[in-house]
Amino acid sequence: MKEWTITEIVAACFWFNGQATIKSVARYIDISEKDVQEIRKSNEYRENVKALMLTARSPAEKIKDWIRTYPRNEMPESFGKRMGLKPHVVKKLIKEVEEVLSSLPSE
Repeated sequence: MKEWTITEIVAACFWFNGQATIKSVARYIDISEKDVQEIRKSNEYRENVKALMLTARSPAEKIKDWIRTYPRNEMPESFGKRMGLKPHVVKKLIKEVEEVLSSLPSE
């Protein structure tokens, strides 16, 4: 069984719990709030969010539907706020996820 990194756990906490806060995640994992904030600024965290975007809604059609149905004008701000990412980072992640999905064979 794979051991999760702290960064993966932080990303999963915010992904699966829409009510998660920096304080609640820090308490849950037993790290400082400052550590959670620093993790959320890291490239590793960004890559973990991207991995969740690609795997948490499987098969690929569910991911495409999620991206398609999440209002474009709200996605970067609301999803970014939830995950602790700036809107321009979310836009880039969406583009990267769409590129990955477009390279997959049709289901």
